[in-house]
Amino acid sequence: MSKTIKLIIAVGLVASTMAQTSCSSMFAALTCRTASQDPSKIDAGLVSGARTWLCNSYPSHCSAINNGGAYSSCNSVEQLSYAMNSYYTQFSSQGASACNFGGVGVIISAPTTSAAAPAATYASKTQCQTMYEQASCRTPSSDPTKVDASALTNSRNWLCNVYPQFCLAITSGGAYVSCNSAEQLTWAMSLYYNQFKSQGSSACDFSGLARVNTGSTPATSSAPVSNGVNCTAMFTGLTCRTTSQNPAAVNSAGVSSARSWLCSSYPALCTAINSGGTYSGCNSVEQLSYAMNLYYNQFSYQGSSACNFNGLGQLVTSSGSNSGVVVGPTPSPSISSKAGLAWPINQFRDGTDPSIYPYAEGKISWIYTWSWDYAPLPLQNTNLEWVPMLHSQADAGNFIAKIRSGAYDSLKHLLLFNEPDLNYPPYAYQLDVNTAISITIQAFDAMKSRGKTWRVGTPAMAFNMDWQRQYLSGVAALCPTCKFSFMPVHMYTLDSNAFKSNVQNWYNTFGLPIWVTEFASTDFAGRNWQYSLSDVQNFMHDSTNWLNAQSWVERYSWFGVMRAVDVQDKAVMAMNWDGSRNTLGDQYVLRGGSKN
Repeated sequence: MSKTIKLIIAVGLVASTMAQTSCSSMFAALTCRTASQDPSKIDAGLVSGARTWLCNSYPSHCSAINNGGAYSSCNSVEQLSYAMNSYYTQFSSQGASACNFGGVGVIISAPTTSAAAPAATYASKTQCQTMYEQASCRTPSSDPTKVDASALTNSRNWLCNVYPQFCLAITSGGAYVSCNSAEQLTWAMSLYYNQFKSQGSSACDFSGLARVNTGSTPATSSAPVSNGVNCTAMFTGLTCRTTSQNPAAVNSAGVSSARSWLCSSYPALCTAINSGGTYSGCNSVEQLSYAMNLYYNQFSYQGSSACNFNGLGQLVTSSGSNSGVVVGPTPSPSISSKAGLAWPINQFRDGTDPSIYPYAEGKISWIYTWSWDYAPLPLQNTNLEWVPMLHSQADAGNFIAKIRSGAYDSLKHLLLFNEPDLNYPPYAYQLDVNTAISITIQAFDAMKSRGKTWRVGTPAMAFNMDWQRQYLSGVAALCPTCKFSFMPVHMYTLDSNAFKSNVQNWYNTFGLPIWVTEFASTDFAGRNWQYSLSDVQNFMHDSTNWLNAQSWVERYSWFGVMRAVDVQDKAVMAMNWDGSRNTLGDQYVLRGGSKN
C-alpha cells in the first residue's frame, strides 16, 4: 500500500473520529433533546414525523443538519435533537410543551457545579429492586429487556413533561437515577397512581404497559409474547387497529395489501414489526395494527379516514388510560336535532339578554356563546347542551383553568378558537399558528389531568385552509395523542349551491365530521337589502335540509338567532328587536330551518 493511500485512510479515520466527537459534544450540550443518543432506542416513526414537521415549518432550524451542514454526518436522533433544541430555544416561553414533539423530546437540566453542593447519594442495585417490588404501580418486569423500549420512552416522556414533580428522583442528581429504565419509570408511574388512584386501575394502565401491584407476584399472562412483549397488551392499547385480533377473522389479502403499502411508503412505521423488531413475533393483524396506529398518529388531522385502510381499520375510544390518549375522536352522541344556537351574551345595551326560553324548544338541541362561560343565561332550566369555547388567546387562562377545576367534567364537547385566521376585533382576533398550537397542547394537558373524555373541535376558520393545515400538522407532530373529533366551519354566501360545495370541500380536504357553527345568506357587505325575507327563508330551507341529509355533518347553528348587528343583514336575523321570535326565528327554532 502506498504512503499516499495510507495517508488518505488515516485522514479519513481522524475526520470520522472528530465528527463523532463533535456530534456527541453537541448532543451532550443541548437543553432539549431525545431521551437517548442511540437511534435504536427511539421510535423511528416519531423521529421521522418530528423532523418532517420541524424542517418544513422552520427550515432555518434544520440548516445545520441538512446535506453539507455542520451536523449532517450525525445520526438521526442527534440531528433531530439539534433542530428540536433550536426550536425550543426560540419558543422556551411556552414551557415544556415546546420540547415535547409527540413525546420524543425531553428537557435536560444543567448539572449543579457548585463546590458547596454535597455529593449525590444514589440508590444501590438492591435498593432499586426493593423500590420496584414495593411500588404500587409498576411495569410487568424490572428487566428493561423484557419491556417494550418504545412504550417505556413514550410513557416516561409524557409523565415527566406533564408531571415533572414525579420525575425529580429519576433525573440528573435524583436518588434513583442509578436504577434501570424500567425501575425508574415504575417510580414515576407509582407516584402518578398514588395521586390519581381514585380513577381506579386506569390510573395505572399506561397503554397496557403497567399494572397495579397487589402485593403478590402477578400471574404470568397466557397472552402471546414477542421478545418479552405482550402482543395483546400492545394491540389493546392502540387507538387505530384492525377490527379483530384474530387473523382468521380479518381478510388476509387486505392485511397483506395494507402492510405492503404501509411498509413500502412509510418504512419507518414498520421497523418494530420487521424481522428482529420488538413486535416481530406477534401475529399478522397485531403487527399491521401497530403500523396502522403509527400512521394514524402522524395523520390524525385527516380524521377517521387515516384509520380506514379499505375497511380494515377502526378507531377505538380510550377508556381513560393515562398514556395520554385520553381525549380523542369519538362518535357523535345521538341528539334529537342538529340545529343549535350561536348566542352572543349581553345582547342588549344595558348588558342583559333576551329570554332564552322562546329559543330553547322545538328543534334546538345545543348552544354555544363564543365564550368559556355562559352566565347570565339560565341554561340549567333548559334541555340545551352548552358547548364552551376558547374564543381567542386572551381567554386561554380562563378556559384552561375551567378544565383543570372540573367545571367542564359533565360536558361533552369543547370548541377551540374563533376565526384565528381573521383580524376583526371584537369578533375575531388573528392568532399566530405556533401560539395556537402551544395553547392547544396546554388545553389537552389540562384535559388529560382530569382523566375525562371530551370531543374536541378544531379552530373554526373564516376561510384559510392553509392555516388549518399548518396548525393540524403542528399539533400532530408535537402531541400525537391530542385528537380532534370534528371541524367547525363558517360559511357565508348568497347562493345555497355554493354553500353546499364549500362545506363539502372542507370535509373532503380534512376528513373530519363538520359543525357549521356560523352560516347565513349574506356576504357581510352590510347593505341590509341583499335578500328579501322570502329569499332568506328559501336559503335556510335548502341549506338546512341538505345539512340534515349529510351523515358527516353533525351540527349547525344559524347566524343569527340574535338582534341585528352592524355588519349583518337584518333579513337574516331570527329575532325581533325586543328579543321575541320573528317569522325566520319560527322557521329555524320550530322546524330546524325547514319551511314545512
